[in-house]
Amino acid sequence: MNMPTRRLFSLAAAAVVVLMFAWYLAIYRPSTAKINAAHKAYSAAAAQIKKLDAQVGSLQALEAQIPADKVKLASLDGALPTTPNLRALLDQLHALATSTGTQLTTVSPSPPQPATTSQAAPKAAPSGLQKISIIMSATGTYPQLTNFLSGLAGLKRSLVIESVSINSAPGSKLTSSMSTEVFYAP
Repeated sequence: MNMPTRRLFSLAAAAVVVLMFAWYLAIYRPSTAKINAAHKAYSAAAAQIKKLDAQVGSLQALEAQIPADKVKLASLDGALPTTPNLRALLDQLHALATSTGTQLTTVSPSPPQPATTSQAAPKAAPSGLQKISIIMSATGTYPQLTNFLSGLAGLKRSLVIESVSINSAPGSKLTSSMSTEVFYAP
């Protein structure tokens, strides 16, 4: 090889190196940075999809629970109505007395008044909760009265028994006096 040919090869090799360096700086390195950024964005999107899939699963579970929650809400609406609804309560008490063989002799409701949070330090209960005190008297045998008192816990309407007294009556009957409270949320 002579000198001009060697020089030509050297120049060609230098040109190839310069072109490779220019290709690396102008095309490969920016493309690699974009690819790495795209990989990071893909990973972030995949993590977000996983998180959203978990939320969708939770929401679907909550959605499946809606019918049961509606049943509970209907039950609670019956336990704490928005009106005094004493007629429905009296019907429930009468049905309970009939089913247990107990005779309700008196049922005396008081006018509604604001419910308080505690007897020791009375203050208004939240949301304008109202209470109605009801004094009841019932007559029956011991098993009938205990069934009646136990049945009060199973009423659709929530009822709190404040006090109970049981006295003997003529024959094998007993007389019970009860002080109770019912609530409603207008």
